[in-house]
Amino acid sequence: LLVVILAVSTMTPGLVSASEQVEGDFVGNLAQQIQDFSQELRPLVSEEVEENALYSPLSYYLALLTLEPGLTGSEKEQLSEVLIPEGMDRDAYVASMASFIKEATEGDEPIFNTKTYLLGREDLEWNSTYLEDTKDLATEASSVDFKDASTYESLNEDIAELTEGLIDPYYSEERIAEMTSNDYLQLVMMNLLYFKSNWLNVFNEEFNTDETFYGRDDETVVPMMHQEERIPYLEGDGFQAILLPYRNQADLLIVIPDEA
Repeated sequence: LLVVILAVSTMTPGLVSASEQVEGDFVGNLAQQIQDFSQELRPLVSEEVEENALYSPLSYYLALLTLEPGLTGSEKEQLSEVLIPEGMDRDAYVASMASFIKEATEGDEPIFNTKTYLLGREDLEWNSTYLEDTKDLATEASSVDFKDASTYESLNEDIAELTEGLIDPYYSEERIAEMTSNDYLQLVMMNLLYFKSNWLNVFNEEFNTDETFYGRDDETVVPMMHQEERIPYLEGDGFQAILLPYRNQADLLIVIPDEA
């Protein structure tokens, strides 16, 4: 999903208007910031990710960006340093990010869909200034009873709907029991990010053939897609890369090393 951001940032100076160039600078800075963030995040989560599951640096980034307005002092400074590109005004950046999220999630073919859930303990009140600062970052704040199992059952329904059933359920019975028994739980923050699009140049199913897929531990025969098309290709020092375009301004960037 980081690729989505990188793909949108490919603007050529001199061929766009002044307003478009400002937007291009923002997206380019965002792409670099998330790329740096991703490199720092990877060793922290790589061992925690379940088998056959991927994590999205952008999803982590959006959740932390929603958390940032609620912090103070050194914690706020540290998180801002991680999230806000150097030299950019914090308020202007967050406003630009809100505009980017709106553009990316709306329309007939959104680039992605996202929502950050802010769940607070029902006997505590949300700070009105904080809610105002986060309202444009695709957030939904609510007060809930963390001891009530139906809280998590309702969340499961929302999560399944946003992810088109790909995450269903998110809270298992075991996880719900763990949450309801936690006497110290005051806040839950959770970001969902869903991406699905059609290829710009659709693969023809008639051209599929069964071929060997070389996995990490063994080999498997699976259907492979084939297509003849002019697509961006790059051969660099120790790697090859191609760019497969989607219909909604996004691209899939595939980079493979010459040696495993």
